[in-house]
Amino acid sequence: MKKAILVFVLTFLCLPFVSAHAAQVQDLTWTQLQAQMRGNPSQSVVIEFYSSKADGLDCDKCMQQSAVFSDVARRYGNDVAFVRIDVASVPFLIEIGTVRIHPTHLFVRHDVPDGHEMVARTIRGFLTADQFEELIAGFFEVKP
Repeated sequence: MKKAILVFVLTFLCLPFVSAHAAQVQDLTWTQLQAQMRGNPSQSVVIEFYSSKADGLDCDKCMQQSAVFSDVARRYGNDVAFVRIDVASVPFLIEIGTVRIHPTHLFVRHDVPDGHEMVARTIRGFLTADQFEELIAGFFEVKP
């Protein structure tokens, strides 16, 4: 009985991690992303910063990128989390220059083999599926 309860509790506690690595893209706010990362500090993630039409900027490249990003997430979503954040919710990243072009992608890897706790890489502009695959395979050292 104790073993069954332990399995249930562990399963319940791991649900946020499993859902974060599901083969889909999560649309989050910056605050939600921070909470998710605190809840699972070893999680590797690709964050897509995009501009929605709702904020007054018509970003055709963002809409095209969304389809590519979702396709890549289906292939790599078991190893890396894929998150989208509307730039309207993170104006400070625009102000400091982190997000200058829409879309912008931030690759964040934890538990790096060289002993660093975390590394990040920013890629600005539209990425093809092949470019995503090359970046993911090289940066996260994973294959589909």
